[in-house]
Amino acid sequence: KEGDRVLAVNGESIEGLDHEQTVHRIRAREDQVTLLVIDPAGDEFYHSVGFGGTVLPW
Repeated sequence: KEGDRVLAVNGESIEGLDHEQTVHRIRAREDQVTLLVIDPAGDEFYHSVGFGGTVLPW
């Protein structure tokens, strides 16, 4: 959705990766891709409590 941010691809954080590296991770698996995304409200909340940029293990 517009405004959402991708945090992880296939269970691996993409923090610090550029667009090309992220796309490569998405395309690396042909059978299935799992994305962990956060909406703007959730992103703002986690930044406000000090979790900014940290991917939480779900």
